[in-house]
Amino acid sequence: MSLVIFLISLVSRTLAITASLNTDEGLWIYRGSQFIRRLFEGDLTHTILKHHPGVPNMWLTGSGMLVNCWLNNFFPGFLGVDLPLDVGGCLNLEQFPINLYIIPRLVQAVVTSACMVCIYLLIRRLLGQAIALYTIIILLLEPFFLAYQRFITTDALQADFAILAVLLFLLYLQKDGKRKFVLASGVFLGLATAAKITALFLLPAVAIIIGLIELGIWQEAFLSRGWKQQL
Repeated sequence: MSLVIFLISLVSRTLAITASLNTDEGLWIYRGSQFIRRLFEGDLTHTILKHHPGVPNMWLTGSGMLVNCWLNNFFPGFLGVDLPLDVGGCLNLEQFPINLYIIPRLVQAVVTSACMVCIYLLIRRLLGQAIALYTIIILLLEPFFLAYQRFITTDALQADFAILAVLLFLLYLQKDGKRKFVLASGVFLGLATAAKITALFLLPAVAIIIGLIELGIWQEAFLSRGWKQQL
């Protein structure tokens, strides 16, 4: 089932991969390219390019653009575009022909598809097979969610990482929850916030969940740990 979910997600998120979708995508390929170039130069201060801050997005788009530059070096003409042969010059482009979108989009689609598999597995553990299956069908095929996951923007990664953070935290809160779940939840909330700062709006929701548990609601599924430990 996990392989089927991954393949459906990957195919649906890469169909018509050379279609022009959103003007923001070019901006994020540029920011990703600059991010990677400045990492190589050791200019860490100027890797901050936007308030979003869009860091996971820049890692993925920048890595995809770096692969484009390497392919252009080893196989000139393979990409069908004329690029500078030196990697630094290639990463310093400001205009990106549609052929250069293919690999960054493919990289994001792979990460997104892996997240879809993880979401399914976590929901199955938390709520059972039937609910997990219904949920993943909606996330894979719902038009608006699918469309946004095709964009090379911050929103797709923020949504993926935020969902994983909440599911992992709920698993931690269960009676048999282990500390590894809350640690993993923290990692994914960090990634979601680094993708787009508005992911921090999850924190009030987390506080409400903890409050309801400590007030005695959902005791069959979640363990009351005491306010001090929960905090």
